Amino acid sequence: MIELDPGRLPRIGIDSVDEIDVERILSIADMGITIPTEANPSWPWYWRPVVLVQGTLAQVWSVISRRLLTGMYDTMKAQMKSQNVVGGGEFLRAIQAAENCTTCDTLILGDRSSVETLRRAASLALQSGDALGVWNRLQDANAAQTVKLEQSVREQLQSQQDHPVEESDVSVAMMEALKTDGSFREEIFSTLEQQVPEFTQAFLKERDYLMGESVRVQLERPDVKKVVAVVGLGHVPGIVQHLEAAFCNATLPLFAQSTQPIR
Repeated sequence: MIELDPGRLPRIGIDSVDEIDVERILSIADMGITIPTEANPSWPWYWRPVVLVQGTLAQVWSVISRRLLTGMYDTMKAQMKSQNVVGGGEFLRAIQAAENCTTCDTLILGDRSSVETLRRAASLALQSGDALGVWNRLQDANAAQTVKLEQSVREQLQSQQDHPVEESDVSVAMMEALKTDGSFREEIFSTLEQQVPEFTQAFLKERDYLMGESVRVQLERPDVKKVVAVVGLGHVPGIVQHLEAAFCNATLPLFAQSTQPIR
């Protein structure tokens, strides 16, 4: 199972699922996995006009957000390329490993599409009654954490050389620091959970649920011995918690009380 959906395959150089040489390729849609109704409450009939307006605004908000995130992604990708680092390369290697593994019969594209995730985030932002505030809180939280990490990384790099630090070196070093510094990752997610619960709900908790479910469903197949999941470090704690809760019939993390409830 990899943290991708069919629409994001071109980002790692695969035009379509037809190019992948694995017996069976499944997406969460193929498996019928969706966010339970508790996370998407139904609305009474008299609220439907409001919901329709919210849906339109959410679509506009998500399109704008997607363009901004795409621009950030392209910039980061260019910086990484200058350092011979390929973004998403771990997912490409995972697919290649699945193709070369004689006992692997299924590849699961276990993530929700980025379009749906942005639409969900936009919907939650609008439901909060302060959509602009959500965006500002997200920017402020990200900026504060990024500045803190960048300063630490820049100082460390500068101490190792006597010439100005290249910005591309800083970007790559920041990514490496996020991989190795577990306490800093926890601090980032804790800050986001407290300040922007709408973001963590859409981008982390719900995606953790979907990817965790895609693993759980396969593990319940009598012929399956193992499922290997390749995901970003930020999703590991949530997926582990989901599987532990699911197999113990406990409350799933998706429905656990947040530090700050979504308004």
